[in-house]
Amino acid sequence: MQAVLKPIRINNVCQILARTVGVSNTLRVVDVAGGEDEYNRQLILRGLEVKRDLELAITSPLVRTITDPRHMSGLPCYTVNGQRGAGAGVMPVGDGSNAGTAGTPYDLTLNTVQTAMQQCWQAGGKPSLAIMSGNIKLYFATLSQGGTANAIVAQNIVTASPREQMTIQGAVDVFRTDFGELQLAPDRFCPAHQILLVSTDYVEMAPLPERDMVQQDSRIAANDNSYRSLAA
Repeated sequence: MQAVLKPIRINNVCQILARTVGVSNTLRVVDVAGGEDEYNRQLILRGLEVKRDLELAITSPLVRTITDPRHMSGLPCYTVNGQRGAGAGVMPVGDGSNAGTAGTPYDLTLNTVQTAMQQCWQAGGKPSLAIMSGNIKLYFATLSQGGTANAIVAQNIVTASPREQMTIQGAVDVFRTDFGELQLAPDRFCPAHQILLVSTDYVEMAPLPERDMVQQDSRIAANDNSYRSLAA
């Protein structure tokens, strides 16, 4: 009889992502272009920057560091099944402690994705989301079952009367494999030669309580400028 496996806690490091807004009170009361409060405008922009920083940290293969400034391990450091290039490429351990070893780059094929999906399926997983860089998303459209010169895609061209618009379907948004469908999602910050196959039921961001997009106000007495720091 096989012994019952006990749960193992997988951990990470809490990383602080922050941006600072600095606007003088003079600038807040004068008539600026656009008619907005410059303080509120910059606050929104800095908040979007924090979210992009978080997106970069999640898709990055960087390994966590506990010394200041702390950096969390990215999602690629928790992957086990798959392939990291040809030759000597080695997948990470899967607990966030390392990023594996990159092998020799090779051209993407549909069979490569099928193989990775099979490995996940055999391990009990069922990925439904494929996160990739923009250049890989474009490359998908050139593969054997997705190229614009392929008969399958050619049949998706919508023929319309002259009074209506004509649409040519040249994109590939879903890849149906033998082990489930994958939604192809391009990500601006994903490394150029990386595809992450994700089972969304098992991945979640976990901000500390009351630390998700915290706003802190401070003022500089010399000129009474308004400052606000955003942190996540």
